[in-house]
Amino acid sequence: MRQPLIAIYLAIALAASLASPALAHSGGFNNDGCHTQRSTGDFHCHHSEAVATYYLQKFAGEGLSYRADVLEVIDGDTVRVRAKIWLNHVVETLVRVRGIDTPERGKRAKCKQERKQASLARQKLKKLAGKQVLLYKVTFDKYGGRVVADVYSPQFKNLGLILINEGHARPYNGRGKRKPWCHAP
Repeated sequence: MRQPLIAIYLAIALAASLASPALAHSGGFNNDGCHTQRSTGDFHCHHSEAVATYYLQKFAGEGLSYRADVLEVIDGDTVRVRAKIWLNHVVETLVRVRGIDTPERGKRAKCKQERKQASLARQKLKKLAGKQVLLYKVTFDKYGGRVVADVYSPQFKNLGLILINEGHARPYNGRGKRKPWCHAP
């Protein structure tokens, strides 16, 4: 009789320890599934995109990594990904590769040479990224709407460094004026 009770107790304890933190606190919900946690005063939501954003903010810079499916390569330094960031929480977002600048595409390019270099950088990132990447040190970008991360291949190759080493990108810390990609004749 005692063994079944212990097994039930352990099952309940295990389930409680694996439960999402979203279920581990109190507070009334608004129509969007959001609320303020009474014990901490933190405002957050319980639908996947909002929970994903909450956990990205909470753990950014703490060495966590995320495996992400590459949905699209936008240009030489930006990819659109789908990342599972928590139990059953998936987020789709744009990711800027940290520490690099690549030539601009389309109307943002200042000259024909820059457009050509942008195309080559995009092709190279597409080849390097493949179908999956690893994201480290995920933070929000200065303009909002996307995140910045150290982006690695599944074989742990730093994609930003490869792009720099092969001449498709330049080092850039996100501050100050970027060097032009067009050269006067």
